[in-house]
Amino acid sequence: MINFSQMLLKTTFTLLFLLFLSVYSKKLSLKSNFDASCPARCVCSKTTFKCTNLNQKGHELFIHADPRVYPDMDTFEITGNNVGDISETSFFDHNDIRHVKLTSVDISNNKITAIGEETFIGFPSVENFNLAYNEIHSVGEHPLEYQTKLRVLNLTSSISKTLPAKQKADLIFNLFRTKENTFTDLNHIILADNGLEYLHKDTFCVVEGLTRLNLENNLFTSFDFEANCLKSVVQINMRNNKIKTLAKEKWDNLAHINALDFSKNPLECNCKLMSFIEFANNETNLFTDQGETQCASPDQYKGTSIFNISHFQCRQNSTSLSFFKILLLFLSIFLIASVYLMYRFRGARILDRIPFNIGYSKLGSQNRDDYSVPFVREDRNNGPVFL
Repeated sequence: MINFSQMLLKTTFTLLFLLFLSVYSKKLSLKSNFDASCPARCVCSKTTFKCTNLNQKGHELFIHADPRVYPDMDTFEITGNNVGDISETSFFDHNDIRHVKLTSVDISNNKITAIGEETFIGFPSVENFNLAYNEIHSVGEHPLEYQTKLRVLNLTSSISKTLPAKQKADLIFNLFRTKENTFTDLNHIILADNGLEYLHKDTFCVVEGLTRLNLENNLFTSFDFEANCLKSVVQINMRNNKIKTLAKEKWDNLAHINALDFSKNPLECNCKLMSFIEFANNETNLFTDQGETQCASPDQYKGTSIFNISHFQCRQNSTSLSFFKILLLFLSIFLIASVYLMYRFRGARILDRIPFNIGYSKLGSQNRDDYSVPFVREDRNNGPVFL
């Protein structure tokens, strides 16, 4: 009986040990697969692939993150490299390789210069997409066509600084052109620090889900967008640009806004800005950084927050005065000319009614009161002469 119990106990331990080895060997096998595909100085796991500051050229690092090895990956971070132009291919070299569970992608600071329609095809489920600190000068056609689940797009300092203002505006406009994707979930776009002077008015019309727009640290001189294209936007950040004046009317169609930041702009506190100042003081709860939303001119208001200005006496500027002076001059000339012509016309009509016959005719005749015939004298050789 004792031998049987010992045998049963040994058998049980043996089975448990074999089961443990089986499970552990699978884990070792999976770990070895991750290690085999993980580049040197990178950190890889079942759900994460991270390589930073390796300064490698091209996109070979991306190819190691094969979804067949990392089918459950949800976080992807490759930064600090020199990728360059990748407009003719995808990051994984094959258009049929896609990470369907990958939601967070950080490929910032990679000196990416050009992208195309297939470049991001391997990230169809990305929600948080960081493309900041690159040098993009070309985006091709429909570059974000496959990012239908996108929620946050960070493009801080991602556009090439060498591009002129119009090409920058065109590039960002084309970035959001798609065949079918309407970006219904894309609620936050960050375009800070790109040296932007303006954007096309309808740039964001296709982005149906947009609620937060960050355009700080650029060179905008005005805020000029189609109101219908921002119908869902609740937060706008225009901090530290070159805006001097703003029109209140721009916000009449954006009643849903709950946060505005126009701080660190060189505002000219004159009559043109007065309607906006009144709007700001009536809607103080909308504005952030109110202490830094200051007048840059004139001198009497320089450094003063617009929220500390209730009203001021508006004076016509020199341009307006010059215009009215010129207009008044033309009106005066017109009036004088009209009076002169009227006087001449009436004078001519009066003269026409006065007989103006010089001399006498038919002197000694019976009709001495007829002044209608001019003076006539006889010329012996040539006949009558009229004077």
